[in-house]
Amino acid sequence: MDKLKKCPHITEVKKLYFKKEIDMFPNRVQQYASEVMRKVSVYRIVYKVGKLRIMGFVTLPKQGKDLPCLIHLRGGSKDFGAIDAKQILFGMAKYAKEGYVVIATQYPGVDGGGGKDTWGQG
Repeated sequence: MDKLKKCPHITEVKKLYFKKEIDMFPNRVQQYASEVMRKVSVYRIVYKVGKLRIMGFVTLPKQGKDLPCLIHLRGGSKDFGAIDAKQILFGMAKYAKEGYVVIATQYPGVDGGGGKDTWGQG
């Protein structure tokens, strides 16, 4: 987390635990998600693009250094396809558990970010 805070464009970093979200899954899924969260760390970040505050996520293994990085590109537009706990726990964290740093971003105007998603407005 300290390295994330040192990045000049990142203005906020918050560690996520997903305890409430995991508790809502069936038992077998809870066990898997809990195991994943023991092996990875997930951070919600806010970073600046010009004057806009954009929301994003960094998921990384709890151990290792000089790790390879994957960029998770979400689909959809506006809130449709927005990154949520399920996408992080069963997508991004799966790769982090295997030793990758996974970085993802929401679109402008999504999840409390500034601006608006202008997809399709040519």
